[in-house]
Amino acid sequence: STIALHEHFKALMSMGEVRATQFIRDAINNTSLRDDDDDNVYLPSNDGTRPSYYQYCSSLGYKACPTATGNIKVTWLGSNNNQPKPAVISIHTYHRFWRLHYPNLKVSSIHEDICPECYKYANRKNTV
Repeated sequence: STIALHEHFKALMSMGEVRATQFIRDAINNTSLRDDDDDNVYLPSNDGTRPSYYQYCSSLGYKACPTATGNIKVTWLGSNNNQPKPAVISIHTYHRFWRLHYPNLKVSSIHEDICPECYKYANRKNTV
């Protein structure tokens, strides 16, 4: 249902990150605006379309996982077959809904808006 979709996207909107340069400007009390300041909400780079779609499916009682051919297989996890299954949309419809209703919800690139030292610091757990 569209209600479940809107609830899902509102939850995603609350998980947005602060852009690194905005954090620094706030820390040093610099109130000037950059040319590329915007009202977009940026999800972490690991919360792209597919992971977000998987979360949406999970919230409805389905398991979504990729197939060897790159498609997505959606499986109902209900305990019995008499249990009513909520309708689930395809990933294409999900993406279209996202672009249409939440155009300011973006996914950060893996190293967007971060200096090399901050990138190393943020990824230090990967090297330990």
